[in-house]
Formats: sequence, structure tokens, C-alpha cells
Amino acid sequence: MNRPASRERLLRTVELVAISAVLVLCCILCRPAFNAIYLEVGCFGDETATSRPSVEELLLDLGESAFPNGWRAREPFDPEEWLPAEQIGLFYDHECAVALLEVYRFSDDPRCAATGYQKQVRGWFARWDEMSPWAVPAELPYRSSVADQYRFNCCSRPDDSHQVCQAAAQYEEYVVVFLAHLSPDCMTFTELESILVAIDGRMAPYLGKEME
Repeated sequence: MNRPASRERLLRTVELVAISAVLVLCCILCRPAFNAIYLEVGCFGDETATSRPSVEELLLDLGESAFPNGWRAREPFDPEEWLPAEQIGLFYDHECAVALLEVYRFSDDPRCAATGYQKQVRGWFARWDEMSPWAVPAELPYRSSVADQYRFNCCSRPDDSHQVCQAAAQYEEYVVVFLAHLSPDCMTFTELESILVAIDGRMAPYLGKEME
């Protein structure tokens, strides 16, 4: 006997949300420790520095963001309390997916963020079980015009039933990471591009740069 369409949709929704939550959590917990990076390059977060905006100011506000309808923001949180740097994270929820935005301010020296980014980007884009390798999607070969370093890749299950995209960017002393689950019912590549553009647009004026 075939399942009712509503039950089938509910089961798929629960499965996708569970998978997305696990992937996002793994993305956070499986990253190599930042402490070694700071000890190696001699960089420590300076919470008293005020020459640039705080990470809270840079966090995308849901009401001003380019998120599609149906997405809701949770309360901001500290991604990794032991990290000696100014930092903030925010989960966004949809009935069938989740997204994560993290902002790090390494110090007033962009070299610290550059070194940290180069070391951490390998962990952020490590191969996930049962997912394809990270690669630039043909549907959205997005490149930032204001970031010093930038990587945008997606991965998917073999049957393409589940796709995750992630962008990691260094903007002078800031590092911004955005991860989202994509599906036609939750977020399309066109909608994802609007979010990536909004992140660049939020950073550009603070860096004295213009969007191309």
C-alpha cells in the first residue's frame, strides 16, 4: 500500500532536517582546534579593539537579509568558547533545512586571519561520509569581489537527494563561514546567491571596497 502523500512528505522532511542538523554539527565539532594556530602565528583576539565593527554588527539580521520566506533565526551563540577571538554564530531554521552563519574576528592584523583561514579551510571542506567531494557547482560559480580569500563549494548524496553548500571568506581580520542545505522547497541556488551577495555587501563598506 502506498503511503499518503502527506505522510511521505513528513517523513522526508524529518529525515532532511535530521541529516542537515548532523552535518552542521559535524562541521562545527570536527574542525581542528584554533589554539594551535594562534600559538603558531602569535595572534590573539583583542576584544578591546574598536577600530572595526564587532562580530555582532556584522551578523546578518534575518529581517534585513536575503533569506527566502519561511526561514527563522535562532538566538546567536558562541561557536567555540575556547577560541581566543571575537566570534558569533547563528542558526537559521526552515521546516526542511537548516543554515549556519559564523563570523570570526581574529585581531586587528589581517595576517592572523589569513593564516587561520588557510589552515582551517581544509577542515571546513573535509570530505563528509556518504557525500560527494566538495566542488564548485555548475549552477552557481560564485566568487566574492571583496574577500581576500574565498572558497565556495557544494557536496551532495549520490542520488542528489541532499545537497549542502558552504562559503568561507577572509575579509582582512574577519573570517565568515556560511553553510546551508539546498532543496527546491527550502532554498534554491538563486536564493543562495542572494545571501552570498548580502554577506559581501555587509562587509564591503567596512573594508572600504565596492561590490563589482
